[in-house]
Amino acid sequence: MIRSLPQPYRRIWLTIAVALLVIPAIVAAIVIFTGHGVNWWKSNKDVSFVRGTWRTPTQTLLASSMSVQPTVGWRFTLADTGVPDPEPSAAYLFANDANPFLSDPYVGNLGDRAYFMVGNIGAPAPQWWLVAVDVNDGSRAFPPIPLVAGESRPRCYLNGPDAVLCLADGAGPTTAWVIDSQTGLVTYTGPTPLTVYSSKFIMKQVGIYAVATKQDQGVYGIGPTAQTTWFVPGNGVMSDAVRNPLDFEPPTLASQAAGRGSDRQITFSLRDGTVIRPEIAADKQQGYTEIYPGGFAAEVTAARDVGEVQFFEESGRRAGRNGVPGELGSSPGLPLVNLTAGGWALFNAQGQLLMQQSTPKRAHAAVIGDFLVVDGDEPTDKRQFDMTSGTEMKACSLPKGFFASDGRVALGYDGYADTGRTLTAVDLSTCDTRWTTHSPPGSFRKLWRINTTLVQLSDDGTELMSLVAPG
Repeated sequence: MIRSLPQPYRRIWLTIAVALLVIPAIVAAIVIFTGHGVNWWKSNKDVSFVRGTWRTPTQTLLASSMSVQPTVGWRFTLADTGVPDPEPSAAYLFANDANPFLSDPYVGNLGDRAYFMVGNIGAPAPQWWLVAVDVNDGSRAFPPIPLVAGESRPRCYLNGPDAVLCLADGAGPTTAWVIDSQTGLVTYTGPTPLTVYSSKFIMKQVGIYAVATKQDQGVYGIGPTAQTTWFVPGNGVMSDAVRNPLDFEPPTLASQAAGRGSDRQITFSLRDGTVIRPEIAADKQQGYTEIYPGGFAAEVTAARDVGEVQFFEESGRRAGRNGVPGELGSSPGLPLVNLTAGGWALFNAQGQLLMQQSTPKRAHAAVIGDFLVVDGDEPTDKRQFDMTSGTEMKACSLPKGFFASDGRVALGYDGYADTGRTLTAVDLSTCDTRWTTHSPPGSFRKLWRINTTLVQLSDDGTELMSLVAPG
């Protein structure tokens, strides 16, 4: 006869049995989780993010739907600028060159306030003006600012949130105008050591800041009287992607190589030139760097070591603990790493993994609304994902000359002024071309996404207009 254990003993043995079963499972789970957190990139398996981890990075998208061909909203003519009537033989245009192929009158924007060059470019000594328009309603933002009259056309740049800088080379020293970007008040006009077309300085627009560079010497900031201020030694070269990020907020940081032939990169503030020193080990160095909203990612290497990508806040503080063997790929808005083991992985600005895929082997991507459009080295490498769910979709080809989107429809403007350009709208949810328009050969027509407004210059260069959804 089998005797049953007393109740207290049964509870003890039950507890022991449960512990023997549960503790190994917990340990195994910890090992698996830890392995995923540290060594997930060694796996060939595709990894999608957990639903809910995706947060759309802040993008500047068109406020008006582009699903159907837009119509004209407001119009802003040369008469609206307040520029006085020129001599009849040389009418004013929104242009900075008589050749439409070379002309680009758009200076830049600060929010809804956009700045353009106007000139009577057919005159022997053209008069040049800076004009400003509020693209929210097409109204004049401030009276036109007269610049130089002469064959040497000026160049203008945004210089921080409060100033526009214009420069004109001449027979003597370069002349500068510093203009309050809100009121149009000229706060300084006079000589400057800066130059427009000589090799003494090379002027660059980086985000909303103007900088002066010297090849193999470094980058200078520019102050309120058009003088050089801070200086960061280096090779003086910054990527186009940093200077003009599509759809994302202008950068406040930039990077350059430490010198000619150097693999070491230096990241610095565009506001005051402060050098950002990322939290990396003393025996390693910061290599190729990409700037993203909220921070940056860098390839970090040591002598004779395979490099890894690390993530940093704008201050240089380490963001997350992921160190990912691989190289940074092109992906404005979010870090993308082409993995040493093959395939690629996408991260958020905090260095948290969003997605890992085994193909293509080397990728570059565009974040447009909630769509991730991926390309590789081969035409067959295209992939596309809905990042609200991680679902793979039919892969669309972005229109050539992609420059703007409403978050669903991508716009591309392609071609040349002398042969005509085509504006194409592609629906990223279906890959269908929704509509196209064409400009005639020799047209001054250009298009820009200015904050959340699509702005077009007329074929004859005399009028700006907004393009909005019908109705």
